[in-house]
Amino acid sequence: RDQAGRPIRVAGSISDIDAQKRAEEALRESQERYQLAVAGSNEGMWDWDMRSETFFFSARAQELLGLDPGEPMRPCGEWWTLFAYHPDDEKRVKDALAAYLGGAGKSWEVEYRLRHQRDGEWHWYRERGVALRDEKGQPYRMAGSMEDITDRKNAEVERDRLEGQLRQAQKLEAIGTLAGGIAHDFNNVLAAILGYGEMAQKDAPDGTPLRRNIDAAISAGMRAKSLVERILAFSRSSIGERLPVHVQSIVEETLDLIADSVPHGVRVERQLSAGDAAVLGDPTQIHQVVLNLCTNAMQAM
Repeated sequence: RDQAGRPIRVAGSISDIDAQKRAEEALRESQERYQLAVAGSNEGMWDWDMRSETFFFSARAQELLGLDPGEPMRPCGEWWTLFAYHPDDEKRVKDALAAYLGGAGKSWEVEYRLRHQRDGEWHWYRERGVALRDEKGQPYRMAGSMEDITDRKNAEVERDRLEGQLRQAQKLEAIGTLAGGIAHDFNNVLAAILGYGEMAQKDAPDGTPLRRNIDAAISAGMRAKSLVERILAFSRSSIGERLPVHVQSIVEETLDLIADSVPHGVRVERQLSAGDAAVLGDPTQIHQVVLNLCTNAMQAM
């Protein structure tokens, strides 16, 4: 300016800010992409600053825990009070984290249970993360994600239960096949024993010691026959056809069958009054039920 204060010269500078503008625009787009990725993901994001002991927990991560989304950046101690680990998982998670921060592995992944803040139930979570380390290898920051895997865990438990049932059924089927083969072979031997016993019974005079011995042998053979029938019933791989069954006639047939095997001093009294009553079922199984009841009663006496 001159002595009168009028400007006589202007000086300044000019710079190219296109590069700065492009950098700011790229940063803004990167932040938007990150926000969209977080919003579109079913996983919650977290960021642990170990130097300032602050912890970032995204809104989605807070929802997964059953919390009402609030301030995402808080002191670590404030977050830790909200995490209620399952007693069986707490030590395992802390040991795994300590091992990773100590240098074990390139990344951290663990599955554990936390008590859900809203429903109070134990929920399964899978958490993954990676740490940034300084030139000495000491971690100073760690970030990662978490997701609720409760449905998957429940499905695994149900799958294991069904597989266990299948294995048990296969074992029973194998046992039944083996038992059926043995029972058939034993039945052939038993048929010869009872056949020769009945012929010897006819030749032995009543009231003699020989007749009593033969009668006892045949009675034991009949019980063995009943046992074979039960084994064969167990070995059947399919369920019998369900038909209308006249109950009283089945009971009468069974009582006639066991009449010769009743021990001395035991008397069977019949009081059958079912008439024409019928049930829908397997006549063989009904016969087996009555036979078992009578056999148990005779053995108890």
